[in-house]
Amino acid sequence: MEMTAKQRLERAMYQLSTHEHYKFFGAILMSGDIHIDTSVSTGATDGLNCYYNPEFILSLTEPELRFLLIHEAYHKMYKHVFVWANLRKLYGGMLVNMGCDYVINLQIVDMDKPYGFLSIPTWKEGEKAGEVMGLIDEQFRGMDTVQVIHFLIDENEASKQQAGENGGSTESSSGEYSQATLDRLKEQLDEHKFDEKLSESSKEELNELNEQVDDIVRSASQLFGSELGDAVSRGIKEALATETPWEDVLKDFVTTHNKDAQMAHWKKYNKKLLGAGVYMPSYYGETSGHIAKYDDTSGSISEKARQRSLGALLEIADLIKPTGLHLSYWDTKICGTETYTPDEYDTIADMTKPMGGGGTDVDCVVHDINDKLNTGVYSEGLECAIIITDGWFHDDLDASWSALDIPVLWCIDNFEGYANVDFNPPCGTKLIMKEQ
Repeated sequence: MEMTAKQRLERAMYQLSTHEHYKFFGAILMSGDIHIDTSVSTGATDGLNCYYNPEFILSLTEPELRFLLIHEAYHKMYKHVFVWANLRKLYGGMLVNMGCDYVINLQIVDMDKPYGFLSIPTWKEGEKAGEVMGLIDEQFRGMDTVQVIHFLIDENEASKQQAGENGGSTESSSGEYSQATLDRLKEQLDEHKFDEKLSESSKEELNELNEQVDDIVRSASQLFGSELGDAVSRGIKEALATETPWEDVLKDFVTTHNKDAQMAHWKKYNKKLLGAGVYMPSYYGETSGHIAKYDDTSGSISEKARQRSLGALLEIADLIKPTGLHLSYWDTKICGTETYTPDEYDTIADMTKPMGGGGTDVDCVVHDINDKLNTGVYSEGLECAIIITDGWFHDDLDASWSALDIPVLWCIDNFEGYANVDFNPPCGTKLIMKEQ
């Protein structure tokens, strides 16, 4: 009697769970729900749950099916939905997913060499019949996921430019990807529901899911981790230890609260950052409103916090082109404000002159914001305010903070370990700045 797709999946998971060297992956696969889903063409995961096309499952040999399951387990245990969330916002999900696949497929093939228990799927019909189905390329051996993603981005841009120089269209029918990139995509084994999960879930739901996956991976590691190779063990350790850099959180805050920031595209790279090996998109919007940054200069803020927060802000300002950047320095009062226009952003790091050094009264900041909003200084509106502080204040904060109707990011400088990390801001969001 022929087995159904669900029965085949259950059998394959049992085989992995009872194999001496694959029990760890069996434990990972037992977590989350399994869906028989015709909306996916092969298989997919959202970081916890897995989705499988029944016809595709029935077309695979047993070793191929086990490979597919292990592939989805790698996505889950490496926490690809969380670890690369910021890269997805910057680069787009497709290239990030491809980079992940290239890395884990090589790892799976290498891991199974002593056992011969898995087999990478092959095409079953058509002109590719018998050929490998999956993103696997020896040129990426020894490269990590970020390096592969950067390679794919560079290749995509170079191929589009070459097509233009040869008289062809500089864009594929997708409008974003070169033909070389789309040719690679045709070999992809599975689909990915990471972007859907990130867009459809609240911050609280994602935090809960992240903790759940952490618990699953830690439990499986404690039970069966001794059988894992060095590469897999190192990848799991890095995934469990992953903490989003605070600079990325600051940049994400600014772009999230920017009226034009959602229109990023890759038709033109930000050339000023290419030399540093940083690939960032350009934006359709010419300019947006104003952004204000308020630095505490009473003597308790480290120069490292001031410079690195300014550097992160300037990276984003160079892309989204706010109408004005306003840098204010304060202690018990606003000691000075510098205003820069987009054509001056390149000079800010060299030109800005912090001033102050007295006591600390952050209420001067909210009064300054309200005064400038009321007097029209922010002619096109204030997109957001960023406050650099250590979080220590002698008195209760002014009630006008709670009435402030703009996004505020309180950046708490804990580089020296003396900040009031328990500070509860009266409005906006708190971010702890520290070495990571």
